Amino acid sequence: MPKRMLRLFHNKLLLSLIAVFSTAVLIYLSLNTSSGGSPLFPHQDKWLHIISYGYITGLYFWTFDRGYGLKKALLKAAGAAFSLGVLLECLQPLPFFNRTFDPMDLLMNSLGIFLAGFVCEKIKK
Repeated sequence: MPKRMLRLFHNKLLLSLIAVFSTAVLIYLSLNTSSGGSPLFPHQDKWLHIISYGYITGLYFWTFDRGYGLKKALLKAAGAAFSLGVLLECLQPLPFFNRTFDPMDLLMNSLGIFLAGFVCEKIKK
């Protein structure tokens, strides 16, 4: 990995700001009324869940990684991302969000979290 990219992972303030901004965007997109899927790409929603939660888990991992151990940082990142996903799915059925609860979304979130944990572990080692 290029040295500039590795230096970014050590700038915790910048990573924290990116994590807060990315979390806010994810919350907005999760609770905003969606227009449905694309007929050309019918399972777009599920892929977006995998990518979004993979991204947010990786970002949380590098933000939480303070040298206390790989497993601890991965557990914190995965726990935070999974909790966010569950909270957002539980909020969606509220009338003013006009969305529905979908357990398959939670499964796709979990898949993204797992994949990100695997990739972060490989990069860190």
